[in-house]
Amino acid sequence: QLGITKTFQITHIFPSLTVFENVRIAAQSRQTSFNFWKSTHSLQEVNRKALEILEQVELIEKRDWLASTLSHGERRYLEIGIALATNPEVLLLDEPTAGMSCAETNLCAELILKLNKTLHLSIVLVEHDMSVVMGISDEVLVLNEGRTLAEGTPKDVSDNEEVQRVYLGER
Repeated sequence: QLGITKTFQITHIFPSLTVFENVRIAAQSRQTSFNFWKSTHSLQEVNRKALEILEQVELIEKRDWLASTLSHGERRYLEIGIALATNPEVLLLDEPTAGMSCAETNLCAELILKLNKTLHLSIVLVEHDMSVVMGISDEVLVLNEGRTLAEGTPKDVSDNEEVQRVYLGER
């Protein structure tokens, strides 16, 4: 309700529903009224929004697939789509590339960049893959033992001697 939504490190989807149904449920959750007996086919605006989001997260071709049949990377995309369906102003992504291959990680990073450029929302990323962080971030905040170690542009942070010492074992 406050305009903040989050994806989790461990993917949370409805595996026995279709890809479309997963996103439609999230979009439908933002309606102010709900009629339990109303056919979902009559929810034209909700259905349109769900299809638009599936296009954005590159799952439109798999809209009728059961979510359980998606690859790990596609499930992550679906979860991002579910989050986007709630109309967030801030999207929190917790380890979006966790468990992905190098190729999947690169594609996911490209998707996050694309969403950042096309949608009007802030994306906050918690990620341990530094190539992803440095490749897609405008600003980086590095924590060590719960305290801020460094913050700034990716270049500022990667050049920071304390960050290099703590995380890279250098100097």
